[in-house]
Amino acid sequence: MGNLSSKVKLKLTNVILKANNIDQLELYASFSTVWFTSVNMASFETTNCEVNIGKLKVAKIESRFSKYYISTVQELNIDKAASDTYNILNVDEIYCDNASFTNFNIRELKYLMNISSRNGDIKIENVNEEFSQIDIDNSISTITIGTLNIDEFVLNANTKYTKFNLSSNITPITEVGKETYYKGSRMAKQKINIDCVSCNVIIK
Repeated sequence: MGNLSSKVKLKLTNVILKANNIDQLELYASFSTVWFTSVNMASFETTNCEVNIGKLKVAKIESRFSKYYISTVQELNIDKAASDTYNILNVDEIYCDNASFTNFNIRELKYLMNISSRNGDIKIENVNEEFSQIDIDNSISTITIGTLNIDEFVLNANTKYTKFNLSSNITPITEVGKETYYKGSRMAKQKINIDCVSCNVIIK
């Protein structure tokens, strides 16, 4: 398939598809592998699929047993994910309402993350210095966040049965009933909020 400027609706089963540039895409797929060079606006409903996208502007996803490989995305909205894997090189904003047994591997997060998940690992290799806030609600997982490029932030944690491995330049704030840490300034506007049960949290 070549360049498509209009709205495209695809229903695929047991298909291998390669396409270039699409303006608006609706994809309903199962047991398929697809490649897109770029998509502006997209919605995906996939089961047992592999989805490869070079450049993505805004997307809404509901999936299970699928793997997503995305180079760059501005805004990613995941309504529901079950036993999925998301491999993303660069994302501006990512939101997930309901994920289970799903892993997120992100090379760089630029601005915002809000993820509610169970039994799935979250790894962010690098958080951009321009980030605003990260909210993670998870359980039985490993959460890894790379903060080397951030001068200051506050980490608020609400956890049970959770182990923390923090960089040496992150300082605890001693307050009764709270797990709070900071880097640079305890009044920093940039926030990382983690609510987790039975997790391993690594802040590098």
